[in-house]
Amino acid sequence: MKQLGVPVKLSRTPGDPTRAPGPGFGEHTADVLREAGYDDEAIARLAEAGAVAGPVEGSLLAQQ
Repeated sequence: MKQLGVPVKLSRTPGDPTRAPGPGFGEHTADVLREAGYDDEAIARLAEAGAVAGPVEGSLLAQQ
């Protein structure tokens, strides 16, 4: 989402509008599920069922 400047002004940690955005929606889903004990097959089943989301189509991560 584009914004005009940094919406929150903090004295000790000023914002930097040139900084890259944070993680994309679903970017770390598989990693988190693996850490929780799910194997790749179970993660694939969850994704097919629509229970979890992966990287958004068209994003740089989805192209990798």
